[in-house]
Amino acid sequence: MKPTAVIISALLLTQISAQPAIALTIQPRLQIAQSSLTATDYIKLGDTKSKAGDLPSAIRDYDRAIALEPQNVEAYISRGAAKSESGDKQGGLQDYDKAIDLQPTIAEFYSLRGITQYELGDKKAAIQDYDKAIELKPTIALAYFARSVAKYELNDKESAIQDANKAAELYKQQGNTEFYQKAMDFLKALGKT
Repeated sequence: MKPTAVIISALLLTQISAQPAIALTIQPRLQIAQSSLTATDYIKLGDTKSKAGDLPSAIRDYDRAIALEPQNVEAYISRGAAKSESGDKQGGLQDYDKAIDLQPTIAEFYSLRGITQYELGDKKAAIQDYDKAIELKPTIALAYFARSVAKYELNDKESAIQDANKAAELYKQQGNTEFYQKAMDFLKALGKT
């Protein structure tokens, strides 16, 4: 297995049909109920839809949350993840940028943006985001692991090995056996176990 295939597998974060007559009678009540929803309600709805794989509906719910609360960081992060997962990497990147502008001290936001930068092919920008995530939170194993892959792809094998070792160590300390094993598999693929 190629080392990059390991990271790709490691980093991957119902409609009811009604007859038209029924839909017409339900629609006014639904609009009234939805008008009293808060931004938090829309984020929860979006999260549920996102988990179910209905990303377009999830994004619409996150849009509604942002319309109600334009400074809601959770809505931007959630919408960014949904956009990225649906293939709109640039849209996801814009949402992560906004979330970071609003709360620049959250390490996980930089990791998410770094993953999207990596997926867009900008490995150097991804590494900068992983560096910032690690600076803010030295125990963020995902940033070490993702940075190791980006460094490997930029032909910095020695640093890639160091980061993968650190990621494996942190995953083990945190009891995350699944990602510990993925980091170990990556190291094995690099020839260092």
